[in-house]
Amino acid sequence: ADIRASLESLAPELAEARRALESAPPGQRYLLERKLDAQKKEMLRSAAETVAARVYDEMRAVAADSVLEALPRSSAVAEAQAVLNAVFLVRRDQFDAFRARVSDIVGTHKDRGFHFEFTGPWPAYHFVTRASE
Repeated sequence: ADIRASLESLAPELAEARRALESAPPGQRYLLERKLDAQKKEMLRSAAETVAARVYDEMRAVAADSVLEALPRSSAVAEAQAVLNAVFLVRRDQFDAFRARVSDIVGTHKDRGFHFEFTGPWPAYHFVTRASE
């Protein structure tokens, strides 16, 4: 499944714009296509930000601490663009609950076109501060 494929069913204004585009003369059609593409990109960006915020909040709820990292740069050949890059500190006694939450989140969002990459456990580098020298 792909989130782009379901945009028109989620946003009636896109379906309406698509209908207007189909009946427009060629010159106007080009401009309407550009406008429709811009609307879709904005909706995708907004939806991705919303999902990223929800996922982060859900994961943070079962973690002892968390850090939001900068998003990696996307390449021109990449199939997908990252929308969340976060690190979570999980207590050993909460690891199973954390892993279960990860599975729930993946199950909820994978059919909507989102892909998740979880790695670890890793040493807690992000949660250690250096002493002043």
